[in-house]
Amino acid sequence: MPRTRLAPITSPRTAACAAMGLCALLIGCDRDRETALRADLSEYVYLTDTHYFDSRRTCTAAIFELSSSYLTGKVEPDATLEAAQATYDLGGPAAIQMAEYSPNDMADGMLLLDRGVFGKQVLEAAANVGDCLTDEASAGFRTALTRPSAILIWLPDPEGFMIVDPGRDRAYYAAGFPL
Repeated sequence: MPRTRLAPITSPRTAACAAMGLCALLIGCDRDRETALRADLSEYVYLTDTHYFDSRRTCTAAIFELSSSYLTGKVEPDATLEAAQATYDLGGPAAIQMAEYSPNDMADGMLLLDRGVFGKQVLEAAANVGDCLTDEASAGFRTALTRPSAILIWLPDPEGFMIVDPGRDRAYYAAGFPL
């Protein structure tokens, strides 16, 4: 079988572009920019200050202060696991809030549904966001994940989940994807 020969790069401009592309591939890039993420999340919650932000090639984590723990109205929290899964199945953002349950409890409960994809997506993002969290930020996420009555929201764009913690007036956003 004949070998295919690659043409040598002869143009300085082509060589520079190829080198920059290779560097970007090797170094990696941030998944999200803070300003773009803020704009996306502001459609759902009333953000004020950024408390924490880190984005890398495989994850993004952010903690924002809120002026209100109420949602903007673009998404309304469902009150049952089945309703939240049905909303998720429609392809848009899906939210759930159950007074006696934490986001962690709700995600676990959704795994037991016939199509527990909402819960699987949340747990996958949570499992892969670790590289983007400092110890302090991780502690905040853990508190929010275990706070009863916090709102759990799955967002298809930007793909990730957000927890609205009414006890602290903060929103926690996490997205994590394996390589």
